[in-house]
Amino acid sequence: MDYKIKILLERQFGSSLPVSSSPTEVRFNCPFCVKHGKTPDTKHHLYINTEKLVGHCFRCGEIVKFSKDKIISTDSPVREIEKIKQKYVLKRLPKCTKLETDNPGYEYLIHRFKKLMSVEEIENRIDELNMMYCVDERIKKHYSRIIFPVFYESNLVGFQGRSIYGEEPKYLTENINGFNVKDYFFNINNALGSKRVYVFEGPLDVFPCNNECIAVMGKEFKAHQIRLLSNNFKEVVICLDSDAVMGLEKIAKQLVGIADKLGIITLETGDPGEIGMKIFDNEVYWVNSVLDIIGLQNFLVETSIERDVSLSII
Repeated sequence: MDYKIKILLERQFGSSLPVSSSPTEVRFNCPFCVKHGKTPDTKHHLYINTEKLVGHCFRCGEIVKFSKDKIISTDSPVREIEKIKQKYVLKRLPKCTKLETDNPGYEYLIHRFKKLMSVEEIENRIDELNMMYCVDERIKKHYSRIIFPVFYESNLVGFQGRSIYGEEPKYLTENINGFNVKDYFFNINNALGSKRVYVFEGPLDVFPCNNECIAVMGKEFKAHQIRLLSNNFKEVVICLDSDAVMGLEKIAKQLVGIADKLGIITLETGDPGEIGMKIFDNEVYWVNSVLDIIGLQNFLVETSIERDVSLSII
């Protein structure tokens, strides 16, 4: 840890507590909670990474950023932190620690999903999905990210790292041992054996749902992913984020016929990760033939008009 940075932070935010699972991070009582309508923070919910110079309060959600040469006040212009680019090939996961109490990644998940899941359910889901927190300072771009390993059969094929301090891009994808992780799906190992599978965009969409749910890790399907769906599932239901409605017709044309039944779910707002298990209450539009694509076009037009979304079909 850079103790000069720590001292400057303490001058601005007061006394700090260490984060046992991550030596480059410290905790402070968050001064922003009151601004967000909460009572003053007394339990040090503001986690600051002294390496990346970013912070996140896991109580009120405030994200703070700092310049490299000076700890700035909250009303000063925020300057972008220079990105460090590294070229390397991974043969295994970076050094990680468990997502448990006092870990910034754990606190992020509790804060994000506490309205949908109990603490026990969140902890069980972390274990079920083999999620971890990256503490490998050698790999700057993944450092302090939640790690979602991607397995297929007995192989670790790669992972996605999710930022928790507001860095962009939110998701970073990494291949391992020569596999192309984008040829697979997050959580497909747990879904194998199910008759029906629900395909979402990202791992955090899968998190509050069950093991019939997998993530394509994007908005497009690769040829190998399509083969995996065709070979392993009789019913495939696609549910992308609400901002992806314009691409659903193209996806339906690409996937129709790969399974006994192909379904489409459209969301009015948000993404499956904000709904959790209620996603299964949504209407499914079934596309079983090329002719059904015409009906899907009308369905998308009708739903988009209701949402005041302008679509250009065909």
